[in-house]
Amino acid sequence: MRTEKINKEAAVDALYKHCISTRQHSWGFWKLKALTLDKDTVSFYMPEKDCYYSIYTHKASDKRMLASYIAKDGICYIPVDELNALDCIMMQEAAFDTIRDQLIDFTVNDRPGLDYDFSYVPVVDNGRYSIIDFDFTNEQHFAEASKLLNQEDNGDWMMPDNIRKIARQYKQHAVFYPDLWFFTKDNVDNKLTGISISFYDETTEETHIDFCYVLPQCHGKGAGRALLRETVNRSRAHTKYIVTGSTNEFYTKCGFYESRFDVWAAKDGFEFIASCVQPNILP
Repeated sequence: MRTEKINKEAAVDALYKHCISTRQHSWGFWKLKALTLDKDTVSFYMPEKDCYYSIYTHKASDKRMLASYIAKDGICYIPVDELNALDCIMMQEAAFDTIRDQLIDFTVNDRPGLDYDFSYVPVVDNGRYSIIDFDFTNEQHFAEASKLLNQEDNGDWMMPDNIRKIARQYKQHAVFYPDLWFFTKDNVDNKLTGISISFYDETTEETHIDFCYVLPQCHGKGAGRALLRETVNRSRAHTKYIVTGSTNEFYTKCGFYESRFDVWAAKDGFEFIASCVQPNILP
């Protein structure tokens, strides 16, 4: 089967058309676009099957990843021996299932993408929490955000400087909307209890929730619902869908529903590193 290299612009155009027509993307179009345009990514086209795919290589480790795959009929046409030579595969579940049983030494993680389409009416505010806009000129807000974001499995990489890098990278890719950054404050003890950080992708008219965290002692008390309710209210005028890649049951209780399934399959020792979509490793 003939495979030819294509230029990055053609690959991005195919990716855009795919994202618009199928909405089969949980990363956000700007991230997929940035990875496709990266200097270490090579894109290919199979004319007979009208199939596009891109391979990203992390030069320092020489690890290779299937960064995107597009086939209208949902079948994977990349030879299995080529896939087995990779270190990571990111692909829609339907296509992945056509080669799943032929892969060797991959650990597979099926990940549902969740959508909110505004048909669900958020639970009424219980009055306990206020919304505080993120003040990008306030050093204390970056410090508070770091405390909230570092509490789970993020290690300690979510330091104030890296949160600034996220804002800068959002600006670089024209998805920065400051009104989608905010805290909840407990009106009883007057403390910040949660944070939500989202980006808005005008290209696909989608708001993506990147981070939504609440202090453990506030779980089940309405702080998380207050964050989502505010995201819904602030997105309603310009957004068709609100999207999250989280599988947390909390989202489904708040009106999100499974809309697509992606697969992340990696070999032992693989670590995804790409500064174009990972602001924490930017200088």
